[in-house]
Amino acid sequence: MNGKVTLLTGNSFEILGEKIDEENALGLLNFETNHQEKRITEDVICTSKYLENKVVGFINTMSVIKNIEEPLFKVEWGLNEENEGIKYKNVYGTHIIGPILVRNPELLKILVEEICKQKNPEFEYKEIEYEDEKKGYELVLQELENRRNEVK
Repeated sequence: MNGKVTLLTGNSFEILGEKIDEENALGLLNFETNHQEKRITEDVICTSKYLENKVVGFINTMSVIKNIEEPLFKVEWGLNEENEGIKYKNVYGTHIIGPILVRNPELLKILVEEICKQKNPEFEYKEIEYEDEKKGYELVLQELENRRNEVK
């Protein structure tokens, strides 16, 4: 990846690991992917040590990732796994789709800032408030929080 900021969503990041089921993958990162018979399709709420705000999204996969050294997210609700995704240097990989950047403006900001700083190390991110973006994020988060509370 040559040090470039990279975001891989869905199952695209799985090829970077050591193995997918019993087959060798690229071996660039130390994790394994195991496919299961049951498809996982659900909304999720996650936290990340890289972000202040929660991450919301949707997962549609049949894969489980094992031996993650540096998880991107900790699952708070919606998935039976404790960790989700990977982070290695400037590489971000997650099963979350749904569309992850549109729904999570803080994550988008961080990635844009990292990309711009690679081009110009003196780049300074100027915060622009988009009320609709903020309202959209808050609406989705609130809806998922409501669903989580109904299940309890």
